[in-house]
Amino acid sequence: MNARALTIAGLVLIATPAAAGACLKYEPSLVHLRGQIVERSAYGPPGYGEDPAHDSREHFLVLKLDSPICVDGTPDNELDSESEAGVPELMMVPPQGQPIPRGRAIVSGTLFHAITAHHRTRVLIAVTDAQSLNAKK
Repeated sequence: MNARALTIAGLVLIATPAAAGACLKYEPSLVHLRGQIVERSAYGPPGYGEDPAHDSREHFLVLKLDSPICVDGTPDNELDSESEAGVPELMMVPPQGQPIPRGRAIVSGTLFHAITAHHRTRVLIAVTDAQSLNAKK
């Protein structure tokens, strides 16, 4: 391989988090992720879709990531011990009273693993900040 091909191969490895071993960490590590914030709804209690006529509807926000992420489990933390790879989206848990933009954004916060039926993605983000990337008109 020539020097240029080796350089390009090295840059590809650096730019690919999973390949470079650059998985993210669960809380308390702060992360900054880019993607599309969308609203979703799903069936809730009592049957979570088993009885749609009587089940409530839950509304929530999801960050659809520009690129899937991986998260390293924390062995000494029972709730966040499970590693995850190829995570394409995160359910968002915003602070009470803080408006969250819709559309393209950079979202900052801490990651944690799903533990209840209300958690709609494998990994969630407790949001500390969300900055819109939408063009101002």
